[in-house]
Amino acid sequence: MLIHWSSPNDIATWKFRLVRPGFFNAEITYATAENTLGAVLEIQIGEQVKHCDLPSSGGGPDQFLSQTFTIAVTSSGENKLSARLLKPVGGDPLVLKGIRLIPVGGSSGL
Repeated sequence: MLIHWSSPNDIATWKFRLVRPGFFNAEITYATAENTLGAVLEIQIGEQVKHCDLPSSGGGPDQFLSQTFTIAVTSSGENKLSARLLKPVGGDPLVLKGIRLIPVGGSSGL
């Protein structure tokens, strides 16, 4: 879990190995304060970049929501996933509980 995210300078990077490239649902689980407005998280895997609007989760750092979007991973082998805020979060910082990549169509590539 990553806590106290509040600035575009806050970034996290993970490396992962993929057997087969393909399309994945990226599930972002996060918490924001009730007064958080305009939070946008950028997810990048290789050349693929997605922006995910994060509406307020309506509570404190322990009230989580999940957002899901589809992203293509175009190469097998070692890949890198990076996440960063595009603009500052007003109010309390963002808490990022996790990012999961779920193969579209049910065949596991991870």
